[in-house]
Amino acid sequence: MFGIVHIYWALGGTLGLPTGFVMHDNIPIFMADLVAIPLCGVAALLAIALSRAPPSGRRPWLVLAAGVAASILFFAHSVPPLTMAVIDAAKVGSILATEKDRLSLLVYEPFWLLGGILFGAAAYRFRSAIIAS
Repeated sequence: MFGIVHIYWALGGTLGLPTGFVMHDNIPIFMADLVAIPLCGVAALLAIALSRAPPSGRRPWLVLAAGVAASILFFAHSVPPLTMAVIDAAKVGSILATEKDRLSLLVYEPFWLLGGILFGAAAYRFRSAIIAS
């Protein structure tokens, strides 16, 4: 689903973006959006692999390592901005007054955090299945 959102934004869609922001107007962010599309596909394939019975041989450990790496990446992406936003929200004159900051805190970063939690849980379950087999 995240890949579909990135395709929508790459094609010029603006839903879920700050008012007046279009991906094409910011080349570095547009390029990051284009890179995110295939990465979302890889993450989806990894999620499917983690949800199935582990294959025999060394491959299950590679799938497990990729799942743990995805979980760590997602956490590393979300926790620092969320922590800083919570600290900033406690201050008078918070920077969360901008629409971009509110979208990041309330929409984007929680999805990254949720992804980290879910990939971590899937990797833990997959590890348990490897050990049991």
